Amino acid sequence: MFYSNLILTFISAKMLAPNFYIVEGKSTKCKQNLDQDTIKFLIWNRHNMIYPEILKYNQDRSKLFNQYLPTKFLVHGYRDVGDTNWIQKAKIEYLRRENCNVISIDWSVISFQNYISAIWHLKEVASVSRDFLSNLKNSRIPGHQNLTALHPIGFSLGAHIVGILGKMFKSQLPRITGLDPARPIVEILPSSWKLDKKSAQFVDVIHGAGHYLTMTGMVGNVDFFPNGGVSPQPGCEREPLNLVCSHLRVADLYVESINSPIGFKSRLCNSWRLFETRQCNRNPTSWMGYRVDKHIEGKFFLFTRSYSPFAIPL
Repeated sequence: MFYSNLILTFISAKMLAPNFYIVEGKSTKCKQNLDQDTIKFLIWNRHNMIYPEILKYNQDRSKLFNQYLPTKFLVHGYRDVGDTNWIQKAKIEYLRRENCNVISIDWSVISFQNYISAIWHLKEVASVSRDFLSNLKNSRIPGHQNLTALHPIGFSLGAHIVGILGKMFKSQLPRITGLDPARPIVEILPSSWKLDKKSAQFVDVIHGAGHYLTMTGMVGNVDFFPNGGVSPQPGCEREPLNLVCSHLRVADLYVESINSPIGFKSRLCNSWRLFETRQCNRNPTSWMGYRVDKHIEGKFFLFTRSYSPFAIPL
């Protein structure tokens, strides 16, 4: 499977990193480099929940988009597509929960290249996203998107795309959510190439396959570590590649959090060992996922089930 090559890729990271530093600070003129079919945007709303309106990156007029509603911007990861399973589920749950725009970027032409090439193009994808979201308007309604109502959510390498996007918006977005941000190579790159707490006014991150595929330490203002944030996640133990199962589980947890009647309550703690042994039971709690408290900071831990629904009362 494609993730099996990432460990070898990580070994060569220090040899490749200087090339990323060379372009640090230089503007990326994406539209000169990308074919108009390379990146597409899929748009849904409550009136059109099944079949998306599809726009190319150089199109800014939409029949569905309503600039006076909140916008959820979903970004898939490495070797995936814009209508992948977790995005389809998130779209449905969001539109059940609130009247909003749901936009997904399909950067699969790039994401299916080799891993190093995909990383090299992260800034281009983020720049195209910034221009598209800044200029997008309804063909019948005057006005532009209010950026204070924009919430980007990215999975794996997509988490770093939304992180870069936030910095391109001068860190003014109210919230960015990272779902198990990819680790190989990215972790040793400068801040402008990845998600961190400088990406928005508030950055929440959920971890699931730490140590190998994804980031392990603090990335955002608040980081959640379900079942310790490492592989194997419950229910993934018997999978041939439990790393991938654990990685994908993070997206499942976030999607469930949107409308979960129980919710994913977590507890502030310095480590998984201390949490497991109940030494943090008097510490503050917070919701993971959709209902996150934007005023909290630190590491939060929780247990989940091995099957859906995954939420367990704390």
